[in-house]
Amino acid sequence: MFGKLRVQLLSIFLIFGLINIFIIFLYSFGSKRKNQIEKIEDRLHNIELLIYKDAQQINNFFTYETKRSNYFDTHNSYFLEQHQTFIVQVKTELEELRLTNEFFIRNNSNKISTICHNLDSMVTATDSIMNLIYFRGFKDYGIEGDMRNHAHALEEIKGVDLTDLLMLRRHEKDYIIRNEEKYIVQFQERMAQMKANYTTNKSLSPEEKKRIDTELYLYQESFIKMIEIDRLIGIKDNTALKAKLDSIINTLVIDSENLNNYCNDYKLRAYRNIRNISILLLMGIIAVSVILSIKLSKRVTKRVSLLSVNISDFISSGFAKFELIQSNKRDDEVGLLIKNFELLKLKIHDQLNYLEVKVQERTEEINIQKEYILSQNKRFMDSLRSALSIQEAMLPDKSYIGETFPEHFIFFRPKDLVSGDFYWFKRIQNQEMDISVIAIVDCTGHGVPGAFMSMLGIALLNDIIIKKDVNTSAHILNKLRKNVINTLAHHNNAVKVNDGMDVAVTIVDHGQKKLQYSGANRNLVRIRNNKLEIIKGDKMCIGKSIKEDVDFSFTELDYADNDIIYMFTDGFADQFGGPNNNKYLRRKLLNFLLGISHYSMDVQKQSIDSELNGWMKNADQTDDILVTGFKLNY
Repeated sequence: MFGKLRVQLLSIFLIFGLINIFIIFLYSFGSKRKNQIEKIEDRLHNIELLIYKDAQQINNFFTYETKRSNYFDTHNSYFLEQHQTFIVQVKTELEELRLTNEFFIRNNSNKISTICHNLDSMVTATDSIMNLIYFRGFKDYGIEGDMRNHAHALEEIKGVDLTDLLMLRRHEKDYIIRNEEKYIVQFQERMAQMKANYTTNKSLSPEEKKRIDTELYLYQESFIKMIEIDRLIGIKDNTALKAKLDSIINTLVIDSENLNNYCNDYKLRAYRNIRNISILLLMGIIAVSVILSIKLSKRVTKRVSLLSVNISDFISSGFAKFELIQSNKRDDEVGLLIKNFELLKLKIHDQLNYLEVKVQERTEEINIQKEYILSQNKRFMDSLRSALSIQEAMLPDKSYIGETFPEHFIFFRPKDLVSGDFYWFKRIQNQEMDISVIAIVDCTGHGVPGAFMSMLGIALLNDIIIKKDVNTSAHILNKLRKNVINTLAHHNNAVKVNDGMDVAVTIVDHGQKKLQYSGANRNLVRIRNNKLEIIKGDKMCIGKSIKEDVDFSFTELDYADNDIIYMFTDGFADQFGGPNNNKYLRRKLLNFLLGISHYSMDVQKQSIDSELNGWMKNADQTDDILVTGFKLNY
């Protein structure tokens, strides 16, 4: 029975495979047929277009070239060259159509032959007209040129009445321009009158009369030949060869249009047949699929359904319900599945009992570990709170700063409970000086590592000031860098390159009204009269680096009443947020500070807080944030 079910499935797959191969073959045949019909249609469209273009070139020749001397000089014309090119292209396309093995072409071979015949007739008629036009000439060329030469010869003969000759030429020109019979009559009458006049003229010698008679005869003969050629061509009144050519062109256009329309109808019928065959084939495939599915379903799905229901009941009962599946046939693939599932249920029962015991043991162990972790976490948080209290105690009191700078603000928002950013302030008043030292520091990292670095920085700054080692702001940074490197090297043996601080130090000399600034990767911003100025620091850090032997520089400048100075770490500018979750960036922060600088310092602090909250929204804080502002007054 194993083989029977497998053979049935393989047979069904084989049938579907053969059906798919047949569908692919039919689709390929239909696509090939469709492409062939579209190519024929394109050729017919091209033939029709070429015939239209050729007719246009012939018409352009009649309109322009017959009035140009260049054609009669060279017997060459751009329009005739285009005409010949189009004829060759049409014949090529027709020959390609004849070679096409398509029912539509075979059924319309007589129409294609008719087009070829009419095409040859058009070429013959066109060549005849072109030759006649060239023979007729224009102005100084051909027969018209001969008439002009005879007229000029008559002008040179004494005794010829120039008035009569001018009237004769006028009738000639009137005929050439208007092509009316009355001008032929007027020409003949004037010619007869001139002959009578010179015949009776006794003042002319016999030789002169003979010469006049000869020239008039040749003039008249040329005029008659021109009339005959015009009648043969029939350009001006659309008769004779011109009418025949127009008729041939119209027949060609109509035949090509009819053939094109017939091809379009044939294409629609072919597409309709392909669509109908595809629909019938699809319906047949669906019917065969349904029949095979039903047949296979009756043999297989009943027991599979019983197995599925039993599995669902077993799972929904929490693997507790154990019931045998009622099935007599267990010697095929489905029967093997039923047997294996019943064995699986027995193993699951045994495993569940074993796991229950293990879960109880693990639960007790996890509860013990949980209590230990909670205890450790409480101790850790208590330590952090103690560290926070210590760090806050080491920061200068804001009221102490306010005694020197009544108008100031300090916006300080650590990322974690403790911070790697800190601010520092000290006023030194004695007989030698009256200065205030302001510093903001951004230590490597944040949280606990940053807090340790910040306490080190506070201690070292206090040590430098206590020793009154305050020559310049640059001197403070040089001493601070040296002490940081020595301290870290003493405790760690090897100082990491990225352990250190970015520092901004400002010394305000209240006596001399001067400002001195030095920065380690930090800049000072001063706003005076609503104009922002950046006092740049050095691109060096406080710590181990390749520039540790290079001294820091300082900038000294006077300050005016109501000048505002800002110092800040990079936390605000690096904060992600906004509609696209981008960094806030330093340029935007500078523009914001300039925009709020006319407010009071308390309002500025509130504005900074609102701006940061609006930018962050639900985003996490990236780093510790510290922004300070001081208004300088005399």
